[in-house]
Amino acid sequence: MFKKIFLLILLIVGSAAAGAQTCPAPSQDSSDIDEPVDTSGALGISDLQELLLYENPQYGFSVAYPSDWTAEEPDPNELGIVAGFLAPGESIDEHAQ
Repeated sequence: MFKKIFLLILLIVGSAAAGAQTCPAPSQDSSDIDEPVDTSGALGISDLQELLLYENPQYGFSVAYPSDWTAEEPDPNELGIVAGFLAPGESIDEHAQ
């Protein structure tokens, strides 16, 4: 159960950090003009040249993450989060609620 929750959170955080884009549904009205998507925060393949490996023997998983990111292990929590990954310039304090 904790593995599924962690993987879900990891996917959400990874998508947000990578500047995931949402494509609008095709419009049948030709008067709609699509605005350009801001990709300034998106990661490219060249950004992932060097990866580090986070390993968690307690839960039996490992995750590769960019070398300029920071792996954090939070204190025990109600959500079951065992690790998080912060992009350069990010702080856990900025995301604490």
